[in-house]
Amino acid sequence: MQQESTSEQEPDDSESEPEFVELDPSGRYGRYKEVLGKGAFKKVYPILNVFTCIMLVSFH
Repeated sequence: MQQESTSEQEPDDSESEPEFVELDPSGRYGRYKEVLGKGAFKKVYPILNVFTCIMLVSFH
């Protein structure tokens, strides 16, 4: 007897955008956890302008 597979496909998490670690008070810019670089005093993080979908960098 042949059994039919009834399993549903789970969404592929690799294609979804990672969640933001921090949002600015206006909700316009979201900061990701990934560190792009480090200096003596600050770290550089990627941020996304959620209104225009433009990637920027942020120094913290």
